[in-house]
Amino acid sequence: LSPNAVGISATDCDGIDIDSGANTIILSDNAILVENCNFNDNASVLSGDGSSSTNGINSAVGSNTISLYATTISGFDTGVEMPSGTLSLMGDASIAGASYGVHATSATVSAVHAAVDGGSAGTGLYVEDSPDVWVYPLDASGDVGVHIVNSPFRWDGGTVDATTALKVDESVGTVE
Repeated sequence: LSPNAVGISATDCDGIDIDSGANTIILSDNAILVENCNFNDNASVLSGDGSSSTNGINSAVGSNTISLYATTISGFDTGVEMPSGTLSLMGDASIAGASYGVHATSATVSAVHAAVDGGSAGTGLYVEDSPDVWVYPLDASGDVGVHIVNSPFRWDGGTVDATTALKVDESVGTVE
């Protein structure tokens, strides 16, 4: 419950990929903090306590590349905070948050067989100012399943049980 605790911190990795797998991290905020690194996770479970203004994975600064394969994130305000770089969700990755499952700005986002959930009042996947968003298939839940702003996108398949499946602002894309 320490406000300064971090589960895993990957900082300034000098071009070396950090591989993580099968971890269970229960922490109120910053289960994984990534700064200037390439971080790959396979089947870890990150759980928060439901506190507001918290992140499961916080990609704080730098050109980070984060790949999540079968990773499960829940109990945070935002499951993954991605202000730049590249985010890949694969292999039944399941990312949930009370406000955002994934919140990405200026980041390339792709998903292959993944799920995002923004809770009853939030957004499953929010992407703004991205050079490319391609999700196939993506299951989306929340008040808004997927919200794309000023970004090209392709959404190929998936199941949606959100109140609004897709919200698009100043973007061009396809839904198949």
